Amino acid sequence: MPGFILKPHWVRGLTLTVDYWKTSKQDAIQLISASTMIGRAPMDFLARITRAALTPEDQALGYTGGVITQVDQTRIKCPPRPRPTAFDVQARYELDTRDAGQWTFNSKCHLHE
Repeated sequence: MPGFILKPHWVRGLTLTVDYWKTSKQDAIQLISASTMIGRAPMDFLARITRAALTPEDQALGYTGGVITQVDQTRIKCPPRPRPTAFDVQARYELDTRDAGQWTFNSKCHLHE
């Protein structure tokens, strides 16, 4: 993770940092809900959805598959995918006063794709 730290000599107590990072997950395991398997991407999970035989009554109603009797929700190994590129930016200012003590002002920002 490359980055840099800037402490300008003309502003005593100020520190600016920027960090860049990009990660990827490999061999991640994911639990996908039954409603997602059935509703959002049924063609992707055909082997995990068990249906009863199509009855003449269901066929008359226009159905092309029998009633769902089981959904295999065992964990699925996901293909590797890149995580977003991101920047962490921080500004920190330390102020030492004689009468009011030490003060630290800190601001952080996380920017990502």
